[in-house]
Amino acid sequence: MKLPTGYSCTTTRSAEPRHDALTTLFRDQAGPKNDKSWKNQARRSLGELPYHTSKPKRLNESYALARDAAFLAAQAAAVPNDPNFPLVTIRYAIRGAIADDDAPMISEFCLSHAFRRESLWKRSPLDLLGRGNITEAIQMAETHSPDDRFVWLLLLLRDSYDRGDNASLPRL
Repeated sequence: MKLPTGYSCTTTRSAEPRHDALTTLFRDQAGPKNDKSWKNQARRSLGELPYHTSKPKRLNESYALARDAAFLAAQAAAVPNDPNFPLVTIRYAIRGAIADDDAPMISEFCLSHAFRRESLWKRSPLDLLGRGNITEAIQMAETHSPDDRFVWLLLLLRDSYDRGDNASLPRL
């Protein structure tokens, strides 16, 4: 990837300068106003930014992203068919807190992850199918344990069959 003018990615043994440059690039693309008004059209930037801020000298930025409800909402809007997309940001913050051996941060982000994950589980794959979103229904079913996933997929298959929605049957 070619960096725009004004961004430098020096070649050194340390990857830090590259992460710094890419963090700046992706932050500018995802939120160009620098006022935390994230653009959900910048899908790649919203996905890459948490990774590049998860490096040791940028952990505070990683934590800020994981706490930023607007950023997580922009991620969810950018990739509506992947309910786990915003959870990756929180996982990077958890990994950073573990590497930093910061117990309060580990606890905060583990709880945040658990609450977000639980809110995902409250959405029924059958409800999503009923709204006509077979892709999101399948992906929601995929977030469950193997046994539950199997049952959800069977229910989706049965419901699609009962509705006469033969077009979605091969996807299941």
